[in-house]
Amino acid sequence: MVRRLGLIAVGIAAGLGHAAAMAQEASEAFPVPDLVGTWVGPYNVIRSNGFADGLLQLRVVEQKGPLIKVEKAWKVAPGGAPGDVGGVLFTEAAEPMVGVIGFDGREIQLAEQGDEGIYTGRLTGPDTMELIYIESDRQAAAYRVQLKRAE
Repeated sequence: MVRRLGLIAVGIAAGLGHAAAMAQEASEAFPVPDLVGTWVGPYNVIRSNGFADGLLQLRVVEQKGPLIKVEKAWKVAPGGAPGDVGGVLFTEAAEPMVGVIGFDGREIQLAEQGDEGIYTGRLTGPDTMELIYIESDRQAAAYRVQLKRAE
């Protein structure tokens, strides 16, 4: 019994060592890109109260490995359907977000804080990304946007 437990412990230790080595290899194969800076692009949105054209700005203010802290600012053109932020309709707003860069170094996931909006997307180059936004909060919304690094 003791010998069997010893063999199990050795097997677990070997497995953990192998997993750590694989994780190291994966991080070397797909380096985490530096996203700090401002990303900007125009978008067309559909909301439950109508359509709008606008401008989206994501400012990655902090990054620790694959984890990012983002400030999102958006504005809709005059006459466009306003967006819901905390139950109040606005034609422009700023919202905090958090996110993560995927294991492949290209995939991006972002979540709004205090809201139900989720972004999925990918880096298409060192200074370009594509995102799709879905929100199922009080006022549903959806759009896709191509962003370019502005600084």
